[in-house]
Amino acid sequence: MYRLLLTISLILTLHQNLNAQSLVYSFTDPCTKAVSVFTIPLTGTTTILFLNRTGSFSAQDVASGAFGAWIANVYAEYKKVSPCSVQSGQVTQNQVTSNVVGSTVGAAASSVAGAAASAASSAAASSTPSASASSSTNSTSSSSSSSQSSSESSSSSSESSSSESSSSESSSDEGGGDSEESDSGGGKGKGGKSGKAANANPMIVASDFTTAQNLDKSFTPILNIGISQSSLTGQTSWGLTSMTWMNFKQFALSGRYTAMKFKGGTLKFIDTYSATIVSSYGNLISFAGYSRIMLLGKYGVAGFAANFALSNIKIDKSIFLAPSLTAFYTRPFQVSTRLSVSPELYLMANPIMYSTKDRVTSVDRSVGFFGGSGFDYQLSRRFKINFNYKVNASTKKDFPVLSFFLIGSKVNL
Repeated sequence: MYRLLLTISLILTLHQNLNAQSLVYSFTDPCTKAVSVFTIPLTGTTTILFLNRTGSFSAQDVASGAFGAWIANVYAEYKKVSPCSVQSGQVTQNQVTSNVVGSTVGAAASSVAGAAASAASSAAASSTPSASASSSTNSTSSSSSSSQSSSESSSSSSESSSSESSSSESSSDEGGGDSEESDSGGGKGKGGKSGKAANANPMIVASDFTTAQNLDKSFTPILNIGISQSSLTGQTSWGLTSMTWMNFKQFALSGRYTAMKFKGGTLKFIDTYSATIVSSYGNLISFAGYSRIMLLGKYGVAGFAANFALSNIKIDKSIFLAPSLTAFYTRPFQVSTRLSVSPELYLMANPIMYSTKDRVTSVDRSVGFFGGSGFDYQLSRRFKINFNYKVNASTKKDFPVLSFFLIGSKVNL
């Protein structure tokens, strides 16, 4: 027992002497508030690893300030890709923009796919009269069962002709107005439905889980939850989407209003107005946006989006004002009655930026890319799962290639 106590006493004494013969240096990240602690012995040198950079230092380097200068220099380089950097804020903004625009692009893509399926079913029905009932059923299932986006577009496509018919009847009978006003004003329409009870389509609930890669090559899961609803005619719709990064240091809330433009009974444009606010590591980013989507028939869907962002980046103690431009294209393919594939491409640019702190306007001629494909599988008329993979790259030399994985589901309530 005596020998055991003596051994323990010697170990504790040696440990205290070693601690007394070393220096402890700590650094607090001003962005994430994470604390890094470094222990450097009084004699000899030790190798330090900090933010993927290494260096060898002695106690004399700590005393002279050389070690502190090295830490500051490494962090200054890291700050360019840190969560609180301007560039990181732009990546977050691009993620949110592609999410908002993507939901509307999905609506247009589903409209194209639904129209193609409907045309095919109609052709089959006309050539084979006995199969008309089943063709009609397949067409209805294809066009009305596609998720948050497709439900809105399907309702607009299927009800546009009836809306125009109602509008013309309303014009001749009551001197003008659209179908919704005619129904509500008359109490009950020709179908016997109350206008007040049926002034909108069912509400759509959508959720998906994205794994997004950051500038420092780490991955952060993002939970997206959205609700949307279109009007009875399907020509207008609204939606709210929340984004929660699973580090619980980034949150976003976005709202949108969408209006579909018809010409000669055919859907031509989809205009979307959106507003978003983002909290990212204490930084606040707010931006308003507008997008126009053009349906190109069998050639797919194309369009553009314009955003104006105001970013309060606390690490730079400055407010940045910057517009951004996005162009996009997708071409949906109906692989089977349940599976559709939609290759897509986004081009993004942040041409200019103004800093309120430095009062300087900087020009950025680089272009960012989002490219990938979405896969949608219809399990039932009301439930759908989807998978999407995108790669984010840029013409900037210091911008890494980032990956985004998404898996989600959508339910028609």
